[in-house]
Amino acid sequence: MQIALALALALLASGGASATAPRAHTVVSSRLRDDGTFFEQSWGRQFAHLKANGKVSFEEFDELLREVTTPEYISEQLTRAPRGAAKRIDARSDAAQAATPDAANDADGVRAALGAGRSFVVRFEDVSSVTEDPRAAGLRALWDDVAETFVAPATLHLYESGVGGEALAPHTDTGDVLVLALRGAKEWQVCTPGIGGDDAAGRARAARAPDAASAAGLRELDVSRGRGCST
Repeated sequence: MQIALALALALLASGGASATAPRAHTVVSSRLRDDGTFFEQSWGRQFAHLKANGKVSFEEFDELLREVTTPEYISEQLTRAPRGAAKRIDARSDAAQAATPDAANDADGVRAALGAGRSFVVRFEDVSSVTEDPRAAGLRALWDDVAETFVAPATLHLYESGVGGEALAPHTDTGDVLVLALRGAKEWQVCTPGIGGDDAAGRARAARAPDAASAAGLRELDVSRGRGCST
């Protein structure tokens, strides 16, 4: 079974300059330094895909995060963490969801759900035990590295999906998001609504919206229809 595992860190404030404090792990900051152009050419300007290289590998991420990415850990958060901190999520079609039987919240149930194409999310900023749990030491080190690199705090979400899973529906991220692919493979659709043939029409619709939230909703509608999107 090919499980796709990703860690998404959403920055809460703009930074852009690297901090100088020593870090326990520099798996993120070292990769951005190796790229050499990220802050000058990509940061705050465009979607950037930084591929793993010899210095930063899946094995290094796995070493840091192994104990907080298991079915047992996810099961524990489903049953013990504050409401909403961990949950099943599924953005597949209604038919696909209806064809997938429910499963228990124990570790075997998590495995069964993943095997049926369902997805899970753990929102670590809402898991109070993460600050003291020794299993999360590597996670905290990576989290600190991101915060220090971008000089900004960040939320941190773990997404795990089974084969054919679709964790999130089209949506708008209002800030910068760093996504680390940890295991498996996912197909991403990255969208900039209003590009191409629908450029003028999309802007006109957004301009007529009564408020910013409505304008964002219209842009998401364009995204859901595949306008301005690339895979």
